[in-house]
Amino acid sequence: IHYVVPHDARRTDFPSDNFDFISSTATFEHIPATDIPDILSECYRLLKSNGIACFKIELEDHFSWIDKSINNHNYLKYPEWKWNMFFNSSIGHQNRLRANDYLKMFQQLQFKILEFNCDRPTDEDIKLLKEMKINKRFINSGILEDIGIKNLDVVLRKN
Repeated sequence: IHYVVPHDARRTDFPSDNFDFISSTATFEHIPATDIPDILSECYRLLKSNGIACFKIELEDHFSWIDKSINNHNYLKYPEWKWNMFFNSSIGHQNRLRANDYLKMFQQLQFKILEFNCDRPTDEDIKLLKEMKINKRFINSGILEDIGIKNLDVVLRKN
């Protein structure tokens, strides 16, 4: 293992078709949404033919883990400007992308999706989501069962 920090994952300078496997655990949700397509494109470039990429992506409001007065979907109620001005930070950035956003990015890069497992919202989560005033950005992106997905486990293969 060769550990390189800091490094720009959008441009690694590694040779193309060089890796059999790329893995990321609980990282993508902390990357600005505008950078993710470039990072995924770089992963695709780096993988050998039939190489595998495995990503675990957490889609919950991380503040809910330390503040029990808010639920794990709390961050969905804020418009982008308010979220970025008052709550989001460069230290613990959360992009708030939903499962469908990631799915579209994977498909655009022509990854073959081998597994796309979601931690779907519980009945209690759906009840909370119905009671919340969810920002229109998220309401427009799908039904509550999709908006409320809490985690993704994705396995992709380069064609």
